[in-house]
Amino acid sequence: MKLKKIILCITNYKKEKFLDRAIRSCDTQIPNGLEIKTIVVNDGSAKFNKKNLLKEFPNIKIIDYKKNKGVSYASNKALYSMGSDYYMRVDADDYISMKSCLILSSILNENKKIPFVYGDILQINRNFDIKKISRNKRNLLLEHGAGIMFRTKYLKSINGYDKKIKNCEDFDLILRIEKKFGKGFYLPVPYYKYYKQNSKHLSNSSNRKYYFNKIKKKYSNYI
Repeated sequence: MKLKKIILCITNYKKEKFLDRAIRSCDTQIPNGLEIKTIVVNDGSAKFNKKNLLKEFPNIKIIDYKKNKGVSYASNKALYSMGSDYYMRVDADDYISMKSCLILSSILNENKKIPFVYGDILQINRNFDIKKISRNKRNLLLEHGAGIMFRTKYLKSINGYDKKIKNCEDFDLILRIEKKFGKGFYLPVPYYKYYKQNSKHLSNSSNRKYYFNKIKKKYSNYI
């Protein structure tokens, strides 16, 4: 049987102190019947040390460029860098359970028409307080778009992430893929660990709110 290929994309911009944890969680996935490649895209972060990371994680692929171009651009660099069956993005300050790829890919393997699969999130702060975010409601899926496993061919058919969008890129991507291929499959399992830093986190920024409202207005008839 041909192994299913999975890209795990980690995009980094000024999150070097968390990067080891994110890479380790992707690099230690259970590979039963899978060919998993972790691709780290450094989106112009000056403190990024490619040499040290390759020394610690020799199996990963690194795409490194000097000018910050945003998560959408970085995500597309990984998406189009090699062939794969499935694709999942992991934020550099987050991490995933070691069975994530095994569980999510098995659902896509057995359900050929499902465009993507996703589960719940464990939100963890610096005091290691844990809060479960159930993505059983659509608005929570759209607000928390990392850690979703997509069929790569579906992503490429809609030209991947919109590089003009500098925030809420997952929100836009999910809506575009739903409109063309239908809704994804929800699995009530918290495999994705989302690290919430403080009130200055990107998810609370005015820039994010601007793009969120803009995309919401664009797809108002669909949402």
